[in-house]
Amino acid sequence: MKRVFIFAVMSVINSACLKETKNKVRYPVGHDIPNTPERIVIRSSDSSAESQRRTGPAPLLLGPDALHEVYKDVFSDSLSEAKTSFFENSEKDDLGGYRILNPSNPRGGFEAADPVMKRNAKLSSDYVFALRKFSASACKVLIEKEMQTPDKPSNLIVEGGNPSIGKIDRFMTMLLGHKSKTGIHSGVQNYKDAFEKMISSAPPPKSDIERTDRISVSYNHLCVALATDVRVYVR
Repeated sequence: MKRVFIFAVMSVINSACLKETKNKVRYPVGHDIPNTPERIVIRSSDSSAESQRRTGPAPLLLGPDALHEVYKDVFSDSLSEAKTSFFENSEKDDLGGYRILNPSNPRGGFEAADPVMKRNAKLSSDYVFALRKFSASACKVLIEKEMQTPDKPSNLIVEGGNPSIGKIDRFMTMLLGHKSKTGIHSGVQNYKDAFEKMISSAPPPKSDIERTDRISVSYNHLCVALATDVRVYVR
């Protein structure tokens, strides 16, 4: 009985040794075995745990001066000879521009008494409204001009009665200032589909004038949508 017990104990020890030898990693001669635990468990409640976060610059909401640079090559016809900016002072305030303001009359512009600096860094309904108000006006001027010669190759966005994917993508490239690395900008196909849906919506136009009006309105919607794409004003 004693011999059986000793044999059983030796079998367990031999089995453990074989398992350790089998799982042991062999390192080249001269290299120390790293002293690392088999598992590392990091819990959110563990104050000693080191957490790693992805770091990078926060998204930047463009102010009126930056937006002017973005839009100037596309909507230059919207500027009269007397204007040097696309936006009025009140619109610049809504778009987060820096101006010296009087707290009692923030729309009044510069006053010497108790001036403060105004800067809106967060996206607001006023910002979106001001941006859409500008783009609606600027797109109207652009589309009216290009619809006079809808098949002109140099048109920025109008291309006959139905713009191609390439035309929409080039317009987006002008607004973003860079080309897509993978072919066309993301979302261009969706803009194309939306344009075609507007063109073919019921009821169909009954005359050439109605058809031209529908095309013009569809181009206006497309232009505004592209000009207010979130990638245009958030960088």
